Amino acid sequence: MYINQKRTENKIRQIINCFLLIHKHLWFNILKQYPKAKNHFFY
Repeated sequence: MYINQKRTENKIRQIINCFLLIHKHLWFNILKQYPKAKNHFFY
């Protein structure tokens, strides 16, 4: 029971990590394409 729970937690963590990596990648591409947007968000 405990082992299965651990396995599930690891799977969820992997999914979250993948999502965060993809999201970060998309976000940086958007910022590269729109320097004005970057200035707007950071200042």
